[in-house]
Parts: sequence; structure tokens; C-alpha cells
Amino acid sequence: MAGLLAAVLAVSVVVMPTDAAGNARAPKKTLLVLGDSLTWGANYFAKTQSRLTATGQYDVVVVDGWWSRRIGGLVSTTYSGTNTYKKLVAGGLRPTAVIVGLGTNDVYFLSKRREYATLIRELMDTIGEMPVVWVNVHRVESPSTVNRSRLFNDTLARVIAEYPLASTFDWAGLAKKNPTVMAWDKIHHSPTGYEVRTKVYLELAATLAHDAGAAGERHDDHNDRCADHCANDRCANDGAADNRAADNRAADNDARAITRGLAALRPQPSQHWSTARGLAASAVDCLANLDDFF
Repeated sequence: MAGLLAAVLAVSVVVMPTDAAGNARAPKKTLLVLGDSLTWGANYFAKTQSRLTATGQYDVVVVDGWWSRRIGGLVSTTYSGTNTYKKLVAGGLRPTAVIVGLGTNDVYFLSKRREYATLIRELMDTIGEMPVVWVNVHRVESPSTVNRSRLFNDTLARVIAEYPLASTFDWAGLAKKNPTVMAWDKIHHSPTGYEVRTKVYLELAATLAHDAGAAGERHDDHNDRCADHCANDRCANDGAADNRAADNRAADNDARAITRGLAALRPQPSQHWSTARGLAASAVDCLANLDDFF
């Protein structure tokens, strides 16, 4: 009996990290914001990453947004949120909280509830047991994308309810009440919209910071397994040639849309206009050197 009790006590011990003086310190908190061009734009226009870092709530903050990125599916790593997550973990990142801003591009290509549910579960299962907030989508450029956005958001809410540490943020509801957050194309955001989105990320990050500590330790093992799996299944591979053509077209269309939208922005305030011109030039350079991304 004494031996059994000793064994039970042994497996119950949690070794806490210590500083140079031997004092126990809290596990490192790491926030990942994983998104598409909306997250990229928020970081460019409204300095999401530097502002999140400045709060001091996290030891590490990574904002990873990319044009035309989807949740997953048969696309290359850069354009897949799930494979990007695997690649980041394989590179040593150990998130303790995640904000997801994906789905806007998926509602353009996909239309069925089961397709949305499969992709959402794939990413959530890859992330594992940790605090997650998924920001829902708002596309209103056509009747079909309005309907698909509504279906996606409904599916997202149902699937996220299956994960105890996850929740959703209703960006669609916010945008409907504040239409000035949307750009002319009714997909991307205005400069005001990117500022609002960054403030939303700041609020969500503050809430997640409280929950991240409790979930962080038990998630370390999951992250290690994810890194091993990523190395084995070559998740960082750029994908098959037939998928690259679709990625090229998607990136081309999105970059051109951003360029046209920025060119249409009025110089109010002036700092937005100068920033917009720089971003437009960057988008044109991207188009001229698109092959470099594959």
C-alpha cells in the first residue's frame, strides 16, 4: 500500500520552471493570431502585433496573416491556416492562446455546411486543448456570399461549441451595426475597420491571457506531438503543382483588389493615404514577383 501511495504521489508532481535564483515562475504565455488578409491589413494599418506586445500580457505575440489564406483544404502551406499552424509549431512556436480570423476566403470557394464543419474541426483539433477565439466572417459583395457567410457563421458556432475552451466573436454583427468598417469591395476593411479589428484583437487577447495560463502546461505535450507530425507529413511542402495554379489566381485576385481599393481611398487622414500608397506599391511588387512565394 505504501508503494502504491508513493507511485500516485510521484505522478501528481508538476515540475514548475524556475529562474536563476531557483524561484518558480509562471509558464510562458504565447499568443498566436492566425488569419487572412484582414488580419494582415490590421497588422499593417493598425500595428496589431506591436500593440498586443505592448500590453505585457504575453511573453510572445505572433500575428500571422496572409492574402487569400483559407482554413485548410488542398492548398499550399502559406494559404492553409491548419498547415501554417503546424509549420509554426514545427519551427518552435508554442502558443498558449489563439485568435483565429479565417473563413472569409472559404465562403467564396465552398458552399456546404459539412465542408465548413470539416475544415473548422481540422484546425481546432490541430490547435488542441487551449483557449481559442474564432472571429466569424462578413462578406456582403453578392447575395451568394451573404448567404454563405451566414451559413458559415452558423456552422462555426455549432462546431466551436464542441470545444470547451473555445468561443466565437461576432464580427458580422459588429460590421452590420458599423458599416464604415467595410471597404468599397465589401470584403476587406477601411482604415477605420482595421483599427476596430485591432481593438477587438486587443480585447480578446486580454480575456484569453487569463485562461491561457491554466491550459498552457497541459498543451505542451500536444504541441510537441504536432511538431513531430508536421515533420513527418511534410506540412511545410508547398503542395502539388495543380494546387499552385489555383493559389496563384487567388493571390493575384486578392492583391489586385487590395491595390484598387487602396487607390480609391481618399486622403483623410493624410497618414492613412501615405500608408495606403506604400501598401499599393507593395501589392504591385507582390504581383510582379509572385513566383517567389511558391
